[in-house]
Amino acid sequence: MDDEKLRHLPLEKHFSNLARDSKNKLYFEVLDARFIGSLLGSDIKSRNHIYRFKLNDDNQEVNFVAYSLVLNGQTRSNTRAEAFGRALAAANGKLFEENPFLLVFDYVGNQIMAVSAAKLFGAFTKKSKIEPRLPSRTATFTLSPHFGNVTISMYATLEKPDVWWTPLSENHPTFGEVREHLLRFKDETASATDRIQEIVETLKARISAKEVPPEPIETAAARISALEPTDRAPVGRIDITQVDTGVESERSVSEDDDLEKIAEPFDPENIDVITRSMTVDLLLSRTESQMIDLQPDFQRRWGIWDNRRQSRLIESLLLRIPLPVLYAAEDDDERWEIVDGIQRLSAIARFIRPTVIQSEPLELSNLEYLKSYDGKKFMDLSQRMQMRLRETELVIHLIRKGTPPEVKYNIFARINTGGVPLSPQELRHAITPGRARIVLQDWAKSDVFKRATDGSVQPIRMDDRELVLRFIAFYSLGLPAYRQPDMDGFLVNAMKAINGFSEEQIVETQSAFYRALNTAYAVFGNDAFRKRFGPENSRLPINKALFEAVSVNLANLDQSQVVRLIERKERLHEGIIRLCNDRAFESSISQGTGDVRKVKRRFTRVSEMITTALRDD
Repeated sequence: MDDEKLRHLPLEKHFSNLARDSKNKLYFEVLDARFIGSLLGSDIKSRNHIYRFKLNDDNQEVNFVAYSLVLNGQTRSNTRAEAFGRALAAANGKLFEENPFLLVFDYVGNQIMAVSAAKLFGAFTKKSKIEPRLPSRTATFTLSPHFGNVTISMYATLEKPDVWWTPLSENHPTFGEVREHLLRFKDETASATDRIQEIVETLKARISAKEVPPEPIETAAARISALEPTDRAPVGRIDITQVDTGVESERSVSEDDDLEKIAEPFDPENIDVITRSMTVDLLLSRTESQMIDLQPDFQRRWGIWDNRRQSRLIESLLLRIPLPVLYAAEDDDERWEIVDGIQRLSAIARFIRPTVIQSEPLELSNLEYLKSYDGKKFMDLSQRMQMRLRETELVIHLIRKGTPPEVKYNIFARINTGGVPLSPQELRHAITPGRARIVLQDWAKSDVFKRATDGSVQPIRMDDRELVLRFIAFYSLGLPAYRQPDMDGFLVNAMKAINGFSEEQIVETQSAFYRALNTAYAVFGNDAFRKRFGPENSRLPINKALFEAVSVNLANLDQSQVVRLIERKERLHEGIIRLCNDRAFESSISQGTGDVRKVKRRFTRVSEMITTALRDD
């Protein structure tokens, strides 16, 4: 039995047992994709298992079809629902007659999430009408299940109660729980009857869509800038992995706002970058002695390449095809942290010396040219080929210790063009080792932070840590310290400052941070740190600039002011709406937010709003 079937087994065994013990009230079977194809009169292919449920409810038999996705919910951030989307689009939506739903199983955490196709693709259709987006080059229907937040995102994000979550154990889910949610899926499908055709047409258009060149940055900026504030629909930043980060994207207005901007010229003499050629053998020896870190936080999140990609890389080395250069930063102890090239080095280590990364040995598979090597491990190769791999030289650009952090950041930003470019906070993390990393991580994981942000900020690109850092930077260094239009440099300096904090400073700053977040939650609820253009408008993502301005101003209040502010929270609700509809303020939190005048403007205006709310009439 292959791994895929083994991973489905606990799920299928549980539902089979429920059906067996239900006294004919529940029927469960595993379907072949060809059965669905014959039902729809279409060629439907799916590697994932498809399930049929039949519920005998009040002597009426109701059919359900579930498309399953089985994955490691602890590490995997996104997947695809290709077969499901194509099946729903086939035969003018005939599959909707079977009350279809998506069933996601985390085989590591033993937990399940499920959502009806009517809800999932209905939300997708609604969002597509507002903000059309072409499919990526590799996926038509990119899906992001987040078990920690109990959300399922496919362009639009669904959460409880639309998403059903349950542990998978001996006692859960029960027949009663399964029955309850199957009937809910049935009702949701029935309620969507009038919209099925619209959903089907949206899916068909998505499937037939062709890639077009992306809109030039200048054109997009001009288009967005011309919109009225209420016409803009800020959404959580969708990064290169198609993950909704839960944080609003900042509108860019010119190339001057990009990561390569240099606020203050620095001395070229401070740039200490050397290029070294090292054999694979030497690199693995450094890794084994822990002088190379192959698992920094920001890379560990992305998991590793599959066997096919790793095997193809080894094949390239055997064919003597040069690999792209690696980038590393040297810390004070002369250890190297790999910034670009983690996957390449991990694949090499797994094949040649798997104990270095505590992994099972790689067995070559799906090779393109050296097909006779399929199924071979390193020890199966001839001595000549083993030596060829071990003596292969890789080129490394090493940023030496002593290089100023702001210079490191600028260098990293300029070379940061790989398949999954690092986010700004991942870059800061890479170049600033020390206590700050732990502080940002721990505070971002706190229940206080998660409650104040409604658990909506995804940690996958360290956006949660950046929010914490922004608070500490402006609270501890102060607004007057922000004198240059260089937010990245300011935040790097803040991380350096945290590294030098005394224990008393850490405790005091954390207390202020938690006090601010608790106040924000008490005043704004799950609307905290989000733009609000009107009472009836839908909720928008967290806005970083608004987060820093609101949280720092709240942290500077005394206890009596906090109590009075909570009592008058309606004034702040109205105040935020007024501010967001003010063009100058809205621009200060949306566009070129690192500009010194805009930073001062948002802090001043939020302070004035709070002062007005506290003032007696």
